[in-house]
Amino acid sequence: MGETYFVPFDASPLSRAALGRAVDLVDADDELLTFTVVPHGNATWARERGLLDPGDPFDVDAVVDATRAAVSSIAPEATFDHALVGKRSVSGRIAGVIRRQAAEADADVVFLGSENAGHIVTSVADVAPSVAATGSYDVYIARRPDDG
Repeated sequence: MGETYFVPFDASPLSRAALGRAVDLVDADDELLTFTVVPHGNATWARERGLLDPGDPFDVDAVVDATRAAVSSIAPEATFDHALVGKRSVSGRIAGVIRRQAAEADADVVFLGSENAGHIVTSVADVAPSVAATGSYDVYIARRPDDG
């Protein structure tokens, strides 16, 4: 068996870029895992990522399905999983869920999409620096979306 590539994915342009970079590097004997943390009931979060149409009420199944479809459009062979957190979960809580999932998957490389990961000054809302700072895995950081 090859490497295990782990991609936290929230459908943002940078997470899409990170997944695309993982797809570019994955070999036939590698495993590509994607993982989404959904803030349950947070319609604004889902709308900002194109996972929920304007005006539609939050529907966790619809958001998860839309996220799975977004992953599949970039990486059809990827395994998709998700977890739910509270509507107003802070970035540290979300990062903790991602770190635990990466550890459980025994990830060799974690692909992150973040403008701030790796910088000394980071955004409070950005989970990537916390995920990048710990773990027994290598980290690949996509800092530019594919279209930029």
